[in-house]
Amino acid sequence: MDRRTLAWGLALLGLFGLIVSLTVWHAWISPPQKLPRTLMLLVTVGPLFLPMRGLLHGRPRTAAWSTFLALFYFIAGIDHIATEGARAFGWLETGLALCLFLGSMFYARLEGRRRRRILEQHTEKRE
Repeated sequence: MDRRTLAWGLALLGLFGLIVSLTVWHAWISPPQKLPRTLMLLVTVGPLFLPMRGLLHGRPRTAAWSTFLALFYFIAGIDHIATEGARAFGWLETGLALCLFLGSMFYARLEGRRRRRILEQHTEKRE
C-alpha cells in the first residue's frame, strides 16, 4: 500500500468516524436539552457531508479544503475535553478530526504531485 492510498484511507476514516460518533453522541448518548435533536445533528454532522463525494472520488482539491473543515471539529473536540461529562468523547472527536486533517492534507499533497508528474510526462510525449 502506497502512502497516497494510506493518506486517503486515513481521511475517510476521520470523515466517517466523525459522522458516526457525532450522530451517536447527539442523538442518543447526550441529546441536547434546549434544542431539537434534528437541528443539532444538522449543524454538527451536516457539514461533513459536503466533502464526502469529492473525498470518495479522490479529488485532491476537495481533500485540501476539507482540512479547514476538520479544524472546526478539532476545536469542538478540545472543548469537549474541557467539559467534565464529555471528556472521552472529546478525545475521540479530536483524534478523528486529526485523522481527517492529516489524511486530507497528505492526500492532497501526494495526489497533486502524482497528477502533475503524469501531466508533465504526457506533455513531453506530445513534443
